[in-house]
Amino acid sequence: MPGERLLRHICARQFEELGPLRRRVLSLLPLSRCATILDAGCGTGLLLEELSGLTEARLLGIDADPALLLEAAARCDSGRCDLREADLESSRLPDCDLVVSSHILGFLRHPGGFLRRARRALRPDGLYGVLCEYDLCAVRCEGNPRLPPLLLEALVARGMQPGNTSRMDELFERAGFSRVHGGIETQRPRAPAPEFLEELGLDEGEWGSRMIVWPVRWGIYSAG
Repeated sequence: MPGERLLRHICARQFEELGPLRRRVLSLLPLSRCATILDAGCGTGLLLEELSGLTEARLLGIDADPALLLEAAARCDSGRCDLREADLESSRLPDCDLVVSSHILGFLRHPGGFLRRARRALRPDGLYGVLCEYDLCAVRCEGNPRLPPLLLEALVARGMQPGNTSRMDELFERAGFSRVHGGIETQRPRAPAPEFLEELGLDEGEWGSRMIVWPVRWGIYSAG
């Protein structure tokens, strides 16, 4: 798995960069009608903090990293938010009206098992909102097409499953969900962060001047 440094980088930079898309997906979800919302893979609690200003629902956050949960606890109102240390790959998920997640599919070795447990945790009319997931298999590099395969190789070597996002709709369908909304956004080309390159062992001299196109998938799925 990627180290804690990369995880923190993902939590901060991606949250800022994908804010407009995330807020658009959140606007499609029935936040005001939910009694309980689960953030699966909540990390440092950035999304939970945002949700606390959008809904009166009880908020639950699950993550396997205790250091990230400590940051989430400092960020979130303990009276509104219940944080739990648990492995999404194996733990039973708490009952809820809505599950939301960002950037976790690529970290799951067995996404089908997780999604089936998420569906069982949801009430009959519940929804799962994937707010943003980079489709790393569709990344393009301007001027050097051989670099994206090197990126995928580096991610796979650290335990990630980049193909999970590319087949997101298929994974949800196999778990018993039906798609309500969804799409793919093409973000503007930008250079990868030096911290990201260093964590993955990629040559900043070769990558740092390149502009990368990062497609992002999102989706809303019904458990009914």
